[in-house]
Amino acid sequence: IDKWTRKADFVISGCEWVDYMFGWDMIIPAHFTVEVGEINSFINYKPGTKLKILHAPNHKAIKGTQKIIETINRLKKDLDLDIELIIKEKQSNIEILKAIKECDVVIDQLIIGWYGLFSLEAMSFGKPVLCFLRDDLIKLYTYYKVIDNNDFKSELNQSYSKEENKFFPPIINTDVFNLDKVIKDIYEGKINLNYYAKNGYKYCKKYHSVNSMSKNFKKISNYLNLI
Repeated sequence: IDKWTRKADFVISGCEWVDYMFGWDMIIPAHFTVEVGEINSFINYKPGTKLKILHAPNHKAIKGTQKIIETINRLKKDLDLDIELIIKEKQSNIEILKAIKECDVVIDQLIIGWYGLFSLEAMSFGKPVLCFLRDDLIKLYTYYKVIDNNDFKSELNQSYSKEENKFFPPIINTDVFNLDKVIKDIYEGKINLNYYAKNGYKYCKKYHSVNSMSKNFKKISNYLNLI
């Protein structure tokens, strides 16, 4: 990292990677880019009916996979909730995207503290996402978005809590300690899945589509051409 930092003409950081970097020229919440198509309808899950949850870990230990399995098994056994947990591992991207289209909710990771490509792929299809977002990273990106010139807050005010003035990606913030309550609340209709489906899609399209991310690289290209 030290070598790359010293040799690079321009350094971008984001996600939780800021923990391991010495500095950056540009910081964005995440560098991932996805193709975002048009969606005519969003979540149609009816509370109390079968809930299909998708989890696709590339590294089970850092995704909290075992905790997800244990929690859902317990909810099914103790509360008789009709939940189907679908785990896709070491599958092609075509299979993953097909599974995303067919599920009700996606669980990304519960330990790392920020969203990744799997979350965005789900959001690009209008699927609600459960993922752990660290409070310190929320504050960090709040700070950078507040001082940025791209009017992030006014353009997507749904991603902000007006009470706390914090930047929140439209993700159901979930960790290993509240997972059982979150899933139970989703099953019972206490969490508005449509809100996360629609605003997650908008967020993904506005900030992680090929078109939107190209704008960041255009800024970098213009900067490098000036030095």
